Amino acid sequence: MLLRLVRGSGAEGLAGMAAERVLGGPRAVDAGGGREVLLRRPLLAWARRADTEGYCRARGVEPRADEMNEDERFARVRVRRRLLPLLETFNPRAPEALARAASLLREDSEALDALAAALLEEARAGAEDAVEEGTAGGAWPLRVGVLAAASPAVRRRALRLWLARARGDLRRLSHAHLVGVERLTEGSRGGRVAEIPGGGRVRRLRGLLTFVREE
Repeated sequence: MLLRLVRGSGAEGLAGMAAERVLGGPRAVDAGGGREVLLRRPLLAWARRADTEGYCRARGVEPRADEMNEDERFARVRVRRRLLPLLETFNPRAPEALARAASLLREDSEALDALAAALLEEARAGAEDAVEEGTAGGAWPLRVGVLAAASPAVRRRALRLWLARARGDLRRLSHAHLVGVERLTEGSRGGRVAEIPGGGRVRRLRGLLTFVREE
């Protein structure tokens, strides 16, 4: 959470590590029946490092330590060993307070996700017939007028979800790229394009946004 805070993340990033998430992004399925593969972290909500180490010691188990967790060349280690102790001088229960803030932000993020999904459904209505050759599967065209009328927070979240479906992941997609796509919803001029890393572009034409994958 702290690493993402200093990098300028929004609510989704500041929500911290999820107790459960789909492995591999929006297209992840297992090798069997096409079901999503989930990663679950059952200790995340309540156990700190001292708790798990104490549990091991009480049962005569020697915990296995990752030496990289002590290497201050990694930013996450510097946060744990330098920044958190400093924050605890302001609030001795700073880790718990941060975890509570992350939990609240996660709830806000989930609410925004629901609104964004509903906006995508509204924006796609009647746009399916405009699918062109080369359009990425999962990213149907979106009506610009519907997106333009939405609040910026929900519109940006919807576009992020739309791009994740189109690309299969959000790797290398920065806030600047997302803002570039969002600007296509402004004004009335069509024929504009926003380039997306990884071989893709979003085009505004005839009142629609279309994602086109470039092989």
